[in-house]
Amino acid sequence: TIDLDWKIFDPSRQPLIDKNKSLLDQASSDYTISRRDYGLKTREAFVKLQTSLAGISTSSQLVENDQFLLRLAQSRKRLGVASDLDIAKQLTVLKTDEVNQVTAQRDARVAEAELAELLNDPLATGIKPSTTLSPLGGWNADLKETIESALDYRKIIEKQLAIVRQNEKQALIDLAIYKPTISLVNSLYWTKGVGYVNLGPPWIIGSARSDLWNAESLLKVTFTGFDGGKARMEAEASKSRARAAQSAVQQSQNSVISEVREYFVDVQDGRQALIVATERVDAASSALKLQSLRFSAGFGSITDVVQSQQDLTQAVEAYIKELSDYNLALVSRSRASGIDYVEDLSLLEKVGEPPS
Repeated sequence: TIDLDWKIFDPSRQPLIDKNKSLLDQASSDYTISRRDYGLKTREAFVKLQTSLAGISTSSQLVENDQFLLRLAQSRKRLGVASDLDIAKQLTVLKTDEVNQVTAQRDARVAEAELAELLNDPLATGIKPSTTLSPLGGWNADLKETIESALDYRKIIEKQLAIVRQNEKQALIDLAIYKPTISLVNSLYWTKGVGYVNLGPPWIIGSARSDLWNAESLLKVTFTGFDGGKARMEAEASKSRARAAQSAVQQSQNSVISEVREYFVDVQDGRQALIVATERVDAASSALKLQSLRFSAGFGSITDVVQSQQDLTQAVEAYIKELSDYNLALVSRSRASGIDYVEDLSLLEKVGEPPS
């Protein structure tokens, strides 16, 4: 026997198909979000490694300069024009910069391990960026253009919209129980008999056999007239979840706009802060050179030199931090809006290697 049932009309079929499409859209959005977040983490880890290596480089230069001034102070003491206090002050500055150097080396190892993990090679060592820490670029798009791009680009909004559609379709599926389902039921079976049974007496021959195929078809209508209101309550619950998801869509849009505005300010203000930090390093470096020359010529005191050294150390630390924060803001803003940063030659001319 072969039975074939075909639902000619099923009120839940199309809503179920639409719901599954929305589930696919949600899964696709989750995948895209994960890939983009992974890319953001990798870029951030790369910038952090550049920052740590820049800290090692600048702190090493500062330590070398401190050692030179310490030797100079020791020479002046032997000549009787400096005291143990002068040497102690210079030694304190040297040890401070050496601590900063060790800290930068530790941070570099941590950043290297983080980047190696993101590159799926956690045992890798000796990872070195192909470029040193410098401004990644600039931002040409205005705030309005950036926000509009972000609203079109961000998959989190599409994900929330997919959840809205899923719950709307689920409400239709829940209510479909009250609508009739029409099915075409087909049954095909095979019978065997002795003689020509379809002819009847007196023409039956005992040695004869007949194989008969019999087929039946009918329309079957199924519906639920009363279920105690269960389907309606489930449909209302699905509609409520859809309304909640719609509110989440608006919240996601507001969150995206707020995030983009924050990164926009970080980039704009960070660019200016980076330029000021560069000028501060230049001024501190020039002051230290002048104080060192005065001290070597027998003018001024070690206190003036130590103060200039401390000013330079603080200026260099601020410069590296501002540069790192600016690059991270650029990367985050690009991830949030889908617009990539562009080369900023004017900024590159103003910002360079921090002098020591």
